[in-house]
Amino acid sequence: MSRTARLSPAAQREFAKALGELEHALAAEKLKQALADAVRRLGENPFLGGVRPHLPPPYRFWSLIRFGYVLVYDPGTDPVEILRFVHTKRDLPRVLADLRDLPET
Repeated sequence: MSRTARLSPAAQREFAKALGELEHALAAEKLKQALADAVRRLGENPFLGGVRPHLPPPYRFWSLIRFGYVLVYDPGTDPVEILRFVHTKRDLPRVLADLRDLPET
């Protein structure tokens, strides 16, 4: 049985905004497929993503390199929760500052 990760409300909003900014339907479909693949892979193997100095553990990062987005997720939740869907051109330490204040589970 395969497991999938889930998107937090913030990640859902960020993903919807990203889709809305794409000009071509084919690009939107490819981004949807890339996210679906990532959700499946991270759900099955939560520690695939890497860590970054922007955010201390337990948070991990998974890049959608082709699209310039990064998924920020917590591998310790069940199911794995993708907390943010952020473009890599953004100031990640500033954008992700709110996650530093979340209580540890």
